[in-house]
Amino acid sequence: MELMLRESIAILVIGLLLVVVLARAKYYNYAVGITPIMVLPALHLVIRGILYLTKGVFFGVRPQVVIGFVDLLAVVTTGVLIMLFSPKFETKTNRRLYQMMMSVYTVLMGWAYIYNTLQPLF
Repeated sequence: MELMLRESIAILVIGLLLVVVLARAKYYNYAVGITPIMVLPALHLVIRGILYLTKGVFFGVRPQVVIGFVDLLAVVTTGVLIMLFSPKFETKTNRRLYQMMMSVYTVLMGWAYIYNTLQPLF
């Protein structure tokens, strides 16, 4: 279970560095466009922190199931944010490329998070 903590922190740090670099280069649309992919690792860390503080008790449900559900909810939220942020790109080609690449990245990352979280249950 600790495996995804390091990855979550690394993804958040790299994402924040990208946002800072793009914002300093005055590419504000791209800086804002990167933020949706940081939702999944951030929510994963938040729910892990909540479960740590509550000693793993969350309405009588196994902690892995709660984390898996929150990760799935984060994937859906990220998808909605990607679609909301895509009009910031002027050309249709850039907008479609942004939507496709970010969606594929989010689905693959979500699958990895959920698989690694629920694997001990099976």
